[in-house]
Amino acid sequence: MLRRLIAGAFVLSATVLAVPATSHAAAPTVRCTAENPTITADEVTARQTIVVEAGVNCLISGVNAKAIRSNGADKLRVIDSTTVRNIMVRNTVRGVVIGNEGCRVDPSVGNNLKVTNTGGNVAICQMSTKNNITVRNTAGRVGVFDNCAGNNLTVVGTASTARLRNNGFENNLHLRVNADLRESNNTQVARGTC
Repeated sequence: MLRRLIAGAFVLSATVLAVPATSHAAAPTVRCTAENPTITADEVTARQTIVVEAGVNCLISGVNAKAIRSNGADKLRVIDSTTVRNIMVRNTVRGVVIGNEGCRVDPSVGNNLKVTNTGGNVAICQMSTKNNITVRNTAGRVGVFDNCAGNNLTVVGTASTARLRNNGFENNLHLRVNADLRESNNTQVARGTC
């Protein structure tokens, strides 16, 4: 009996030693900088997050990334790109464009698309999100066209004209404290549509 127990322990320890250790290290972050102001599909994997540095005029085009984060960019364009998680944009100085170049298959965001505290214009076109599309506290004009939000569509606190047209949302449409709001054909859609 003791021999079997010792033999079993030996086999178990040999098995544990033979299993290779796996690394759970995060994929490196890709940075949009003054030296590298354009990020394309060749530079990013679906496990990587793109970080836009403050003061940069950045173009992100045709990527499939984990997420996109920007705080204090001069100008940001995210064109024909898909994220597994969030696109989070804050404090952009001159403007934000997120959506399609021309008419192609809708890019998607696996969770939320949020743009807050932007000094310039904001355009969000033909995007699909699993959760929310939110535009909050912008100084410039806002255009939100032909999008589908899997939860809420929110435009709050625009100092100039906000235009929302042909958007779908699964739960709520929140439109508050907007200087000049022009809204048409925004409809609640069935669960799972976006």
